[in-house]
Amino acid sequence: MYDPKFSPFPDYFEFRDFRGFEDENFKLDLRRESWDSIYKCNEVNESYSRFLHTFNKVSNMHAPLKKAKIKHKAYKPWITSGLKISMKVRDKLYKKWLTTRNYVFLNKYKLYRNKIAIINKIYRDRFYNNILTKSDNTKKIWDNIN
Repeated sequence: MYDPKFSPFPDYFEFRDFRGFEDENFKLDLRRESWDSIYKCNEVNESYSRFLHTFNKVSNMHAPLKKAKIKHKAYKPWITSGLKISMKVRDKLYKKWLTTRNYVFLNKYKLYRNKIAIINKIYRDRFYNNILTKSDNTKKIWDNIN
């Protein structure tokens, strides 16, 4: 089953926000941390893991991780505004199914998903057929698409 958390095409990316970052305070907080558990550890992987944990804890205080949405992650010119709205409705039905586990929502989601997939395929085929029929030069077609 599809899980949006493990999608190969994520909607968000994480980054560190350095707007309020002051390197002297960061260095001072790193010095204040206890590094004994890292030095005393005999296992390399465990030592590295402890180091990362400590370093990330301090880093998160000075430059916290933020999420940003990826806009226009896949340019698909055949997707209309109506189709986008339908996709949002489909996604809401899926979220309702996940939260309630009510099979009414699952069945509605599956119907919606299948209809959107069919419509999306029709629009995509129509888009590329129009490009192919309008052009007399194959090289120009691929230059315009990419």
